[in-house]
Amino acid sequence: MRKIHMGCFKVHKTNDARRHDGIYGSNWRADRIGPLLSTHYVESHDIYNDQNGVTHIRIKARPNAWHKDDCPFCARRCPGCDHPTTNPKGWRGLDWGGILVEIECPTHRIRCPQHGIVTAALPWAYPGSSFMKEFDLTVARFAKYLPRSAVAAYMRIDWQTVGSCMSRALHDLEPERTRRLNSLVNIGIDETSCRKGHKYITVIVNHDTNEVVWVADGHGFSVLEQFYKGLTDKQLSSLKVVTGDGARWITDCVNKYTPGCERCVIRSMSSSGL
Repeated sequence: MRKIHMGCFKVHKTNDARRHDGIYGSNWRADRIGPLLSTHYVESHDIYNDQNGVTHIRIKARPNAWHKDDCPFCARRCPGCDHPTTNPKGWRGLDWGGILVEIECPTHRIRCPQHGIVTAALPWAYPGSSFMKEFDLTVARFAKYLPRSAVAAYMRIDWQTVGSCMSRALHDLEPERTRRLNSLVNIGIDETSCRKGHKYITVIVNHDTNEVVWVADGHGFSVLEQFYKGLTDKQLSSLKVVTGDGARWITDCVNKYTPGCERCVIRSMSSSGL
């Protein structure tokens, strides 16, 4: 029996396995692939080309009996609610040497006493996702530094899908989001239009790291006040400089919560490159 490495997969080839396009297959068994398939087994694989000529490898998995009824939110073992679907669901993974990787597995629902009727957990995907966890995490990391359109083109996904991947992976990438508010010294405050019809969001950036640290829908005194009310006394005391346009609501908030700060008025956050 020979071990074969396929990116994030580590599998065994049995003696009766057949060679197909450089990939061994027929009878597959999961060996050690960490959180990806640690509670599931690989049964077989299939290689095909779609209508655009892109090569796919579809890996068919089956659940481990011990974990097939786990809740995706609390990991509690729960009673089953129905039988597995006749049409298996697919999850896309990270490309392997230019080949699109897919996991295929039947799904079923369980009845969790805390979360109600939900689809049973799968170790390779976030709840409600059509992608593997590694795919969602990779998209989220790219989106931190690249425009959304560039990430969508590189990962071969829809522009709106980038935001969904980021939402699912956010907790793993940043379990404690309040840490970004620690040691703020020089910050910038601005409101910007995000959709048609004068839809605005308020954005606060850390000038020292050039990172966005807080965003909220709307603009005005009541919105910005939410940011200041969420800061501890230590975090408030560390603020020294606040930049922004000449909006009165920014000045009023700064004077109310951090009267010792230096208020710098600039013409526009975007035009000044801040």
